[in-house]
Amino acid sequence: MQRRNQKMILGLVLIILLPLIGFWAMVHFSKRDLNMPGYYFDRVDSTRTPQGWVYDTMYYRLNEIHFINQLRHVVTLRDLQGKVVLISFYCFSCQDDSGYHWLKPMKMVQDAFHKNDSALLMLTISYNPRDDRVDIMKAVANQLQIDEDSWWFLTTDSAHVDQLNQMLFDMGINLPLEQLSDTTSWVLLDKHQYVRGFYDPADSSQLPICMNDIALLMLEKEKKK
Repeated sequence: MQRRNQKMILGLVLIILLPLIGFWAMVHFSKRDLNMPGYYFDRVDSTRTPQGWVYDTMYYRLNEIHFINQLRHVVTLRDLQGKVVLISFYCFSCQDDSGYHWLKPMKMVQDAFHKNDSALLMLTISYNPRDDRVDIMKAVANQLQIDEDSWWFLTTDSAHVDQLNQMLFDMGINLPLEQLSDTTSWVLLDKHQYVRGFYDPADSSQLPICMNDIALLMLEKEKKK
């Protein structure tokens, strides 16, 4: 009887510890073991030195931004620091008879990570900033009942449209603002604003891939100096 009780206790301990061991393993496994999302190559810069040519690989990375969100707050690059960022594109003032169809996948992402919302920031950028006023974006946010602490709708003024086009180029989206659409690829950035993924919102099979990549980037450890 005592031996049987010992086995039962051991079984209960294993049931409790296995999930903790699994989480510890995920946190401590290497980038290779976790199959972390890769970086996206932009170009190679070369510099001639007395010792010969030095080559520097450049990757797509978000640089300076300037937006206004639905809460009338100015959003700059500083607001993205230390967060995994998922970016989508939308026309808030366009007539939408489908119940905001192309925003619903983003809502699914937010709902999936609601317990980790401090680590994930979602940005939906207007590709029609001339007509997408703050009050229109706020109305859409209220209609969808989104968490406005972790999902911002963004527009900009005419003075920053050129900067927005530069931002698209920096992220590897080789389209001008006027050619974007609701189905323009989502862009995933890591905590240092490097591009780590592109996803087609029209392809439902890519949604779980996107969510998996978000989770992995949340676990990504800082590189040692």
